[in-house]
Amino acid sequence: MALKELFSVVVAENHYIVKRVFLGCIDWRFLRLVKQFRINQDEDPNDPFDPINIPGGVKKLVRPRSEDALADVLADIKITFGHKPEEYILILHNGCAAYGDNFPEVPEDELRKGKKILEDFLARESYKAKVRMIFKDWDKVYEVV
Repeated sequence: MALKELFSVVVAENHYIVKRVFLGCIDWRFLRLVKQFRINQDEDPNDPFDPINIPGGVKKLVRPRSEDALADVLADIKITFGHKPEEYILILHNGCAAYGDNFPEVPEDELRKGKKILEDFLARESYKAKVRMIFKDWDKVYEVV
């Protein structure tokens, strides 16, 4: 194998602990949303967190292409247990291309379905964590309560 060094960066070899896992779309704009959310929660935005970024985000829980596709997403979530998150944040954004013309009329309902699926999974795995829901509209961010 031929490797060409690009740059040096030191990464701690030990596992880390996170407060939150953010499950959302691959849309790069979520990086700013997550950073601002953490600041608004009086959290240091430089503290570690786990992002699970997949096309459609919540859609992969609520409307998976197959049982295997859902199992893959849940397996990714299960991996985060090793980082001991206290909270999972589900994010849905307006106009998500993964939905095409089938974007939910009531985004809150889509998020609630995703929350139920995730909570049921966490219970089956005997993992205790809170699940919160965020909807990103074009100009504002809302928490579904």
